[in-house]
Amino acid sequence: MGLNLSNGQKSQEGQTLDVASDDKILKHMKDVIRGKNGLDIQREDEDDPFFVVDLADIEMKHKLWKREFPNVQPFYAVKCNADRRVVETLANLGAGFDCASKTELRQVLDMGVHPDRIIYANPCKAISHLRFAKKNDVRLMTFDNEEEIIKIKQVFPTARLVLRIWAEDKTAVIPLSVKFGCPLHEVRRLLEAAKNLDLAVEGICFHVGSGSGNPESYYAAIRDARTAYDIGNDIGHDLRIIDIGGGFPGKSHHPSLSKSYLKFSAAARSAIAEYFPDSNNQNPRIIGEPGTFYVESAFSLAVCVIGKRDLIKNPFSAPKDENWNDIKDISATPEVAYYISNNVYSTLGDSFLIGAKFDAKVLKSSNNDGSERPSVLWGNTTSRVDCVRRHCLLPELEEGDWLVFRDMGAYAVAISSEYSGFKLPVCYSVPPRTNEQVKKAKNHGGHCRAGVSNEIH
Repeated sequence: MGLNLSNGQKSQEGQTLDVASDDKILKHMKDVIRGKNGLDIQREDEDDPFFVVDLADIEMKHKLWKREFPNVQPFYAVKCNADRRVVETLANLGAGFDCASKTELRQVLDMGVHPDRIIYANPCKAISHLRFAKKNDVRLMTFDNEEEIIKIKQVFPTARLVLRIWAEDKTAVIPLSVKFGCPLHEVRRLLEAAKNLDLAVEGICFHVGSGSGNPESYYAAIRDARTAYDIGNDIGHDLRIIDIGGGFPGKSHHPSLSKSYLKFSAAARSAIAEYFPDSNNQNPRIIGEPGTFYVESAFSLAVCVIGKRDLIKNPFSAPKDENWNDIKDISATPEVAYYISNNVYSTLGDSFLIGAKFDAKVLKSSNNDGSERPSVLWGNTTSRVDCVRRHCLLPELEEGDWLVFRDMGAYAVAISSEYSGFKLPVCYSVPPRTNEQVKKAKNHGGHCRAGVSNEIH
């Protein structure tokens, strides 16, 4: 992803604020940095990091989902981002919810969502959580092994079950097949065991893995779901649901330009049409569990440069890490180290957990000459592993300058902590569009969201 940051504006302090003039997220970040009055919440200190969420982005993603999957009911994966504003927005849009714990179930139910709009999508459930589901009549839930259905029989015998079959995308960022899923050759035995326990199995589900990289993995999984579906009906279960899971990409600040998502949706649609041709008539009912797709591009993170070290003048004494000089994305070793007001134990954890390379862009800089230097970004803790990005090209920055990370809505907060006392970033909401902005968007064909530049890709 690249941002066009050439339309510099002068801030009140006389520094250049490098934001695209028509990008409302970056504009709102500018207002937060300047301390504009009327903000919904306040940071404790002026250099604290913060998120900005654009709920209109989530609304547009919902429209995109319904356009590509008109007959697939989305059940948003709450684990991805449980922000109250996100859940409320999707509830008001009519989405269902994929909950994996008692806490998630309670959050969604407390918002007035009917239990029929929830799937308890965790194949291994604590007995206390099962009891909570029973008490609140959340009956639709997944399983993938015989021990689980014995437990369900004892605690919640009237539950409506969905068998999770094994599916795999070897290119997925986080493959899930190592932990969950009934192999196809075990499906008949497991469904017969459920029948013998007088449990109602109503559907088949799968999950190809988070961050799927191969659209064809959905085709193979849907094909296998058809096989399992036929086995279940042959045994005597009344199967009526197919759950195609999640894993759909959510990057691209402008969702209508997300070619990657369109490839995945096309592959899944093709397989649904081939293997479940009557699904247009809800026979069976098709649902999905998108998480990242809905929220990834809706959140952006702003961080302040809190320190700097010139590595030419003050090199690290012994940079002998074998990966330190394994440079693939730039042509020289880092010349400068920047320390930022967030860390890998907080909302930049994917850098440490899965080796994500966060793409930092300048939000506010005191240097306007445009030259770039090979740089390394360190977090604000004292931990030696707290390196956000080992190698990147950035213009000369100074303490008090700001960087922005886009596409930060998926799991960034969910897996974060307040290690070493550094509080989690607060989150500001982009103000709703005015009538004038809505009119402007319609005049441009309605394809581009008001306030988003076509130069952001």
